[in-house]
Amino acid sequence: MVRVVRLCFTFVAALLAAHPALAEDTPRRGGTLIYAVGAEPPNYDCHANSTFAALHVLAPHYSTLIKIDAANYPEIAPDLARAGPSQPIA
Repeated sequence: MVRVVRLCFTFVAALLAAHPALAEDTPRRGGTLIYAVGAEPPNYDCHANSTFAALHVLAPHYSTLIKIDAANYPEIAPDLARAGPSQPIA
């Protein structure tokens, strides 16, 4: 019985805590998302590293063959490639 009461209390507390986040009916565009990764990568070798912390440190130093075109999502744009999959090579 105590377990059920605790579970109900936790559920009600979670609903009350989430209420301010649910108050806005329409989302607003723009703004800045600030986040932190609370870990340091064990090394800087992108092929030998398997931690999530390395992604944020190493990603600016590596390019891929293609990338998502932010201006024309979900189109694909060349990154290291000279042309995209549906574009002629110049």
